[in-house]
Amino acid sequence: MLQWIKKHAILLCILTALLFPAVVNLFMYVPLPTQNALKAPDWLDFWGSYLGSFLGCIPALLALHESRRQGRQQHEESMEARRCSLIPIVDLTLFDLREYPDGKARSKYSAYLKEIDASCSTVIPEEFTKDAYDINPHRFFDFYVRNIGPGPALQATVSLPDRHGKYRELFTGDVSPALDLHLIFEAIPVPRDFKRTLDFDIEYLDVFQNRYKSKLSVTVDAEGILTSDWTTPQLVDKQ
Repeated sequence: MLQWIKKHAILLCILTALLFPAVVNLFMYVPLPTQNALKAPDWLDFWGSYLGSFLGCIPALLALHESRRQGRQQHEESMEARRCSLIPIVDLTLFDLREYPDGKARSKYSAYLKEIDASCSTVIPEEFTKDAYDINPHRFFDFYVRNIGPGPALQATVSLPDRHGKYRELFTGDVSPALDLHLIFEAIPVPRDFKRTLDFDIEYLDVFQNRYKSKLSVTVDAEGILTSDWTTPQLVDKQ
């Protein structure tokens, strides 16, 4: 209600200004004891002076309304510029793990994600063995998370739906522009001649608590990745 009044303040002022003399005019017909009875010329003089003063106020009210509108617009543009200058862009990419990472190559992986039935567990990278990789190398991926925007991504989460449509988190944490995060992701094996689409949901906040969402859809078969489609972040909750 308060927002509606603020939005229509000038219209309400005009209606009030017109209503006041109309009420006065109404009371002119009420028999009240006065020393000097008001006649038509007196009433016309009142209306002339009142409306003259009122019409003189209209430009001032319009100028005030325009000034406030421009002030709000400049504030919104300033806030939008600040938001864009620190917008985070969390990029998730899945790569086929074409060979078993050993030695120095293995040190870049910070965790090992195993997709098991309707759940996903995070274990230490040492549990990813060469024997497991050699049995079915096409079920293992390089799960690469980075921030390619100028500002930090806060409370970032990457989720993947299970077979029942319930989302489970694969990653959660802040992602700074300087962070390059690699994890080993083991997906449920895809039978030969079958395909599967992995729909990763990515969600995070910027420093102003605006919320963003994006998606990565990866189609895989028994030989690895077929297609990969990442959507740019969309602002879904603006503060």
